[in-house]
Amino acid sequence: MAAGRLVRTLLLLFGVSVASLPAFSEDDSVRLPLLVTGRFADSAGYELRVSAYLPAGISAEPTETLLVDRVQQVDSDRFGPVRRSVPVLLCLVPEAEYASPISDRSPYRPLVLREAQEANPIVVAVAAIPPFDDESGHSVSAMIQLLDDLLAAIPDVDPGRVYLTGYAAATALVWRLAASVPHRVAAAVPISGSGDPGDARRLAGVPIWALHATVDPAPVLASREMVAALWAVGSHRIRYTEYKRGGAHSWERAWEDPLLVSWLFSQFRTRR
Repeated sequence: MAAGRLVRTLLLLFGVSVASLPAFSEDDSVRLPLLVTGRFADSAGYELRVSAYLPAGISAEPTETLLVDRVQQVDSDRFGPVRRSVPVLLCLVPEAEYASPISDRSPYRPLVLREAQEANPIVVAVAAIPPFDDESGHSVSAMIQLLDDLLAAIPDVDPGRVYLTGYAAATALVWRLAASVPHRVAAAVPISGSGDPGDARRLAGVPIWALHATVDPAPVLASREMVAALWAVGSHRIRYTEYKRGGAHSWERAWEDPLLVSWLFSQFRTRR
């Protein structure tokens, strides 16, 4: 289906008006990067705000639990070829700090800028996470469902290059999700937050780059304990960066580091 017809079909399925949507070319060879915003709502009533940046040439289909509110063009002059097998980065952020990937307030904006996307096209999906207190495991189950839905909704995502990240209060869920489905995670980047050292054995085979800054609200000890636990079980796939100087939070610095970005894109899921 051509890009314009696909987006309009997606919108109409969820009752979203297309009157103000700019015209799309009906030629499949012309694709534009898109920002899709909406909500994730599972059968148990767990609901999150979600937005996803789709590189030029990537299409999406609706699912039962991913509800679309708006689709917009990001760069009207940035045409791209039809792509196949791009990675996806699922970003879990505190609900109070939620911003779409293209927002100036988003720490993930460096990944969706034109130059970055031309070098490394990637789907960047951001989910707003409420305060994490999940003895039942429901939040983790919901995140697994969200991950399943992203792969179903965006068929051009490479299931072997699923990356996880998050910061501050949402980091606990990043650690827990990676420990719950380590066989599905190509890499994880937990930033400035606590995890459960008891999960270390399940995480030992997952490539992880943890980051923390001394100015972050969460104590640096939280990341140090997780890194130490992974070393203790023999993990050779853990990296750790601790920012000791400067006034910026770790999540404000991380994705501007070309070494982190290069490392992330070099990770592929292997049998564990």
